[in-house]
Amino acid sequence: MGQELMLLALAEARAMRDGVVLDVDSGNAPAYHIYQKLGFCVTFQVDYFRAPVCAG
Repeated sequence: MGQELMLLALAEARAMRDGVVLDVDSGNAPAYHIYQKLGFCVTFQVDYFRAPVCAG
């Protein structure tokens, strides 16, 4: 269903613009896979780091 929704959104966006840009969390494997399958490719990547914060 996610792919079908993206195809509809892409058709609308392409009717108004030359290209489409999106952001996705690379840890979100299902979304990442759908976007790659639809022809999107990585052009820029930002890595985020996390550290635990202890109360006290």
